[in-house]
Amino acid sequence: MTQAKPIQHEETQPDTRRLTAAEIFRAAVENARDELRRSNQKLAFSGIAGGLTMGLTGLGVAAMRSLTPGNEANLVAPYLLYPIGFIAVIIGRAQLFTENTLYPVVLVLDERKHVMRTLRLWGIVFGSNVVGAFLFAVLAVKSPALRADVLAQLIHLGKDLRPVRQDIFSGAESLGAG
Repeated sequence: MTQAKPIQHEETQPDTRRLTAAEIFRAAVENARDELRRSNQKLAFSGIAGGLTMGLTGLGVAAMRSLTPGNEANLVAPYLLYPIGFIAVIIGRAQLFTENTLYPVVLVLDERKHVMRTLRLWGIVFGSNVVGAFLFAVLAVKSPALRADVLAQLIHLGKDLRPVRQDIFSGAESLGAG
C-alpha cells in the first residue's frame, strides 16, 4: 500500500503591480465583448433585477426621512443612504443602464462596428430597468410591507422629483423646437 504524499501548497503572492493603460483597455474591450454576447433574456432579467434593486435607494432615503420628520437633519442625513441601491446593483452584478452599458461604447469607438448590438443592449437594459423600477413601485404601494410613514415619504420623494423631470423634459422640448 502506498502512502499518500502530503500536498504542498505553493505560496503565491498577489500581483500588486499597477495595470498599464493598455491592459485596462484590453480588459474593457473584453468586458464589452462579454456584454454584447449576452442573450436578450439574460439582459432583460438582469435589467429588471437592476431596476428593482435601485428601489432600495428611494426606500433607504424614505425610511430615514420617516425617522427624522421635520428635523433639519432630514435635509441631508437621508441622502447618505442614496448609494445603497447602486451598491446592491454592483454586488448583485445586475444590469443598470448608467453603469454596465459604457463598455460597448469603447468597443464601438475602437473597432468602428458593433453599433446595432450596442443599441440592442441599451434598449433592452434601459427598458427592463424601467420595468424593474415600476415593479418596485407597485410592490411598495400595493403590498403591506412598508409602514405608512415610510410609504408616505417614498411618495413624497417621488413628488419632490417632479420639478426635476419637468425641467429635463422642457429642456429637451426646447432643444427640439429650436
